[in-house]
Amino acid sequence: MPHTASFRIPAVANLLEEIAFAPDTTRRRQMDAAEQLIEDLDSDLAYPFEFVVYRVTGYRSEPVESEPMLVGEALRADLVTFVQSLSRTLDLSPERSGRRARTMEAIARRLGVSKRTLHRWRRLGLVCHFVRFDEGAPRLACYEDRLARFLAGQRGRVHRAARYRRLSNDERSHLVEAARTLRHRDGLTLHATACRLAARNDLAPETVRRVLLRYDGDAPDPIFPPGGPLTGRDAQLIERAMRRGVAMPRLRSRFGRTGAAILKAVQRHRAQRL
Repeated sequence: MPHTASFRIPAVANLLEEIAFAPDTTRRRQMDAAEQLIEDLDSDLAYPFEFVVYRVTGYRSEPVESEPMLVGEALRADLVTFVQSLSRTLDLSPERSGRRARTMEAIARRLGVSKRTLHRWRRLGLVCHFVRFDEGAPRLACYEDRLARFLAGQRGRVHRAARYRRLSNDERSHLVEAARTLRHRDGLTLHATACRLAARNDLAPETVRRVLLRYDGDAPDPIFPPGGPLTGRDAQLIERAMRRGVAMPRLRSRFGRTGAAILKAVQRHRAQRL
């Protein structure tokens, strides 16, 4: 049986534990509510945890000042894990509410990508369920409507994944030199550089990012030297900026970190303050 991804946000993992022994009908309803919330999230916005609880369970709790703000990007990934984990406790059939489930193997063949790629896409919002086909053990699958919604929002990524190929030494060298130019000329971060070069060369940003990281790992003069973890001062500045409505893309660009890393730094800072 496929491995279920781990949670990055402890509060979401705790919510799953709290409803684990609810009746089947309740867990099905909350699983469906979490799926809808995944569709409604904005990756770059931050959400209070009580909002998540209300959307999933219908219970409206009083706001708590120390409750963490959850970045949409990380929250979406954990809600996908939340749905997948709940589905493991239910007996879902391939036909559900007029929807048809397809196995991961069938979807991989249809899209021309690997199963490993499909599993990575769960972090981006591809909602999967454990479904019982015939009399066998439950298998990880994706209902066609959820797959269609994911593909509609990720057409470029899916196209690049289907066209994935192993880069030659000359192509990797070209990416490294282009990245060095962008770094020195425009001061771009690793993430921004990978995105720009991926668009120019019809590649996935993660493919470019791995090429650059592999180069920097062995190079005496890395293009993107490691900057170390975010400091308490960084977290304080980030928290203040978030309260003033500064968008996550600006924070990622300013500190050269992912949204999840920024959120962790703020949560760590709040925990130390308490």
